[in-house]
Amino acid sequence: GGVFVKTGNVVNVNVNGSDDVGDVLTVSVTNLPAFASFTPSGNGTGTISVSPGSDDLGIFKDVKVTVTDNAGLSVERLFDITVTDNATRSWYVNFVGTKGTAEGVQPWNDVSGFPFNNLVVSNLRDDNNANTPTGLRLVQGWSEGWNGGMVTGNNAGVFSDNVLKSSIYDGNTTAKNFELTGLNPAKRYNVAILSSNNSGFSTQATWTSGAQSKVFNAAHNSTKLIQLNGLTPNASGVISVSGTKAAAATYIFLNALVLEEYDASTTPIRPLRVFAQAEGLRVKLEWSDRSYNETGFEVWRSESGGSYSLLTTLGANVEAYSDNSVVANRRYHYRIRAINGAIQSGYSNSASAYVAEKTTYINLNLTNPATAPWNNTNKTPLTGEQVSNFNDNGGINTGVGLIITQDFGGAFDQGLTGGTTYPDAVMLTSWWVEGRGDETGILKLVNLNQAKHYRIGITGSSNWSGDFSGIYTINGAHRYLNTHKNQNKTVYFENVVPNENGEISISMTGESFANWAFWGAIILESYDDDGGSGEPVISNRNGNLNGNVTAEPADVNRRGAGQDDLAAEILNGLKAYPNPFVNELRVQFKLETNVDKMSVQLMDISGKVVYKKELGALTAGTQSLQIGSGGELTTLKSGVYLLRITGSNGTTWFYKLMRK
Repeated sequence: GGVFVKTGNVVNVNVNGSDDVGDVLTVSVTNLPAFASFTPSGNGTGTISVSPGSDDLGIFKDVKVTVTDNAGLSVERLFDITVTDNATRSWYVNFVGTKGTAEGVQPWNDVSGFPFNNLVVSNLRDDNNANTPTGLRLVQGWSEGWNGGMVTGNNAGVFSDNVLKSSIYDGNTTAKNFELTGLNPAKRYNVAILSSNNSGFSTQATWTSGAQSKVFNAAHNSTKLIQLNGLTPNASGVISVSGTKAAAATYIFLNALVLEEYDASTTPIRPLRVFAQAEGLRVKLEWSDRSYNETGFEVWRSESGGSYSLLTTLGANVEAYSDNSVVANRRYHYRIRAINGAIQSGYSNSASAYVAEKTTYINLNLTNPATAPWNNTNKTPLTGEQVSNFNDNGGINTGVGLIITQDFGGAFDQGLTGGTTYPDAVMLTSWWVEGRGDETGILKLVNLNQAKHYRIGITGSSNWSGDFSGIYTINGAHRYLNTHKNQNKTVYFENVVPNENGEISISMTGESFANWAFWGAIILESYDDDGGSGEPVISNRNGNLNGNVTAEPADVNRRGAGQDDLAAEILNGLKAYPNPFVNELRVQFKLETNVDKMSVQLMDISGKVVYKKELGALTAGTQSLQIGSGGELTTLKSGVYLLRITGSNGTTWFYKLMRK
């Protein structure tokens, strides 16, 4: 579940913890947005007050409530806060069908069961959870329910993964009509339709109401709604909508819809559901156009910590834009507003994307190698096979490599070519595992820079018939992709950090219903974290992640046994790179307090000190030092080493390193 609130409204959420009689409980709440606050009321209770302003639109993810008892035991719960526009009254309808799972929370109306003709759903609840005379009627029946929408793995789509996943579908080209009833003829309405399927085959359909029509292909869609705006009900309070499958398409899908009600006005309704995604040296934007009378859209941009400025003005009915004026290793924030001449709507939700500093393209192939900037494995994916020294997109050797740590099923060369995102040679080849969860292949990226964060893209393709839904996993976080006839879709892990050895392990398993799963390429983007992603860190470092997407801090310090907690707070974020190293090392850490002196030692696996440097007084803040610039490490043997930093009060911190 989560919290759903409209701008300008206040929602109070009660927190109640329980434990054995006599235990004393404390509650903490973290990751709250600025418009929310928590007030404790004693012994495991309190109230979260959510009061968004007019520009606080969007989904604020992973608010964490922690209840701790006097023995130090704790339990955590995560939830999201969804803030929507108070300029409209809305009804949300989730087509669960026969195979999906009801959402069961405000603001959703779940429509379950077989999609018979003349199926009527009455008294839909609006987004204030009020019972209304508004209803829905399926005029014609649909073939069946389906549970194969394009899920994200972290609820990062336009709606939750549960809503994205379920649908009703049909394979005929005759129009499928539905009616929205009990409406006010004096009002204006928008109908926003979600159509989604996790596969690459064509699901193109034309959606029509009155004089408005939109053509849309639902393949691999998780972010886009089909908007039919400014509709007026007939005298009986009915709006009719039809969906017609294209002749060349396989199916038409209806996953969910949003009905929005508002008064006609010269002020356009603000756009919503802005998504931003970096692709090389550009950021692709898309949004939902909710206005019927705009003359254009303004795109506003800021850099992290800066103010927004107008980037460009676009024409009416535009719902996408590519920003090609970005620079590498920088985060950009965007928001959109509609204009009607000199009249402006409110701003949309904001969305951000980080443009990578460097990108490394890795082609998982046995045959048919791709040309630069692609790095080809040219391997059968069996345990122990490895490839070293990948080049980045600038042709520079990164030292990054790949090692197979658990067998895949084999190599494949029957992908679907002709896409616009990647070369044919990349989409043609892949590694595979058996479906039905029978097999898991695992690879490890090595020699990564521990000072960097990574965005990791997964893609692949198969032109065979069947279901090729794969589950791709990094340390408990999952992404999902059915590579059947995929030509362009990539799924991403955001904000990934390597472990203490500079490694990230990634696995692929076929879904329980899949024939096989395929993995054709890795897009490895590196950047300097600015903390502005809003995404939890996906860490490969040691420690309990408390679930799939709850993350430990990016910086993991290791201190000597017996040191007190207060002393351990002096130094944070210890990192050393490259790891493995050759002849030089850079060490970084942050001091929370001034120190009189510190010593840095490098020890081999036997405990012998092979390098030592005494540091004088240091002031609080980020510290950086170079080791080996004078040739001190050139005679070291290959193997494992420990970096030890000792504070003035005897506190020690360790970092594990490998020399090539």
